Amino acid sequence: MMLFCIVMIKIIKKIKYIMLFYMGLIRFALYFLIGNFFLTAVEKHSHLVKDIYLVGPIYGDRIDEYIQNNMCSLVVVFMSLLALVL
Repeated sequence: MMLFCIVMIKIIKKIKYIMLFYMGLIRFALYFLIGNFFLTAVEKHSHLVKDIYLVGPIYGDRIDEYIQNNMCSLVVVFMSLLALVL
């Protein structure tokens, strides 16, 4: 009986490590897909900042240029917030 318990504990630990490994792969896939979606959305729709009422006509060009120049910072901030939520 004691040997059976020891074997079962070892099997459960191995299953636990395997599950953690696959959870990491699933989380990686989610981050990758959501990050690419965010990056594509920002690249395609950053010009819409110019359409914001009152702010767009005055600062639209500067904000659009800032978004294009600092795309990496936006992605890092977004992925950090996403990691906090998930």
